[in-house]
Amino acid sequence: EKLSGILDPVDPMEVVTVFNPWVDHLILELEPTLNQSDGCIVIGITGSVCSGKTTAARVLHYLFQQRFPQWKPSLLTLDNFLKTNAQIANGPEGLKRKGFPETFRFDLAIETLAQLKAGKAVTTPVYDHVRYDICHDEQKVFSDSQKIVILEGIIAAQDTPGNHQRQHRFGNRHIRDFCDKLIFVCTHS
Repeated sequence: EKLSGILDPVDPMEVVTVFNPWVDHLILELEPTLNQSDGCIVIGITGSVCSGKTTAARVLHYLFQQRFPQWKPSLLTLDNFLKTNAQIANGPEGLKRKGFPETFRFDLAIETLAQLKAGKAVTTPVYDHVRYDICHDEQKVFSDSQKIVILEGIIAAQDTPGNHQRQHRFGNRHIRDFCDKLIFVCTHS
């Protein structure tokens, strides 16, 4: 029940048979990096709409917290980098485009990931799915001792829009470039 979302039940057997082996595999591959890096490792989880990426991220985060609390695992959703509804509404097609790449603040996401990878503390905006907007009165804090960040979002593997046309301080980098492992969740019915 603790792992289930709104209208999104999680089967305990699935946690044991599917997600625990994921954690074992990820640790086997990433532990050497964890022990050598001052910053954190980023496990990106992406997929299409309603593919199960949010559930996968939530369950993996929980399992990492239970098994490896010393690494201070955190969950970072890319929804936190959406523009506000007011900003999106002023765009060409208004809120109809919400969730499309141009409605995200890629530069802020890339800056945040670069800071986390460098072992720096950061704060991020918080997206509220009940309000369907960025919370103006809330921020999420990531400490400088984070060792595992599970990054979840539909745009994790996409190119940064307009990246070839501009140079920001991190060059032509994309969100996926900061992921030590990128998992694509695909569901078939």
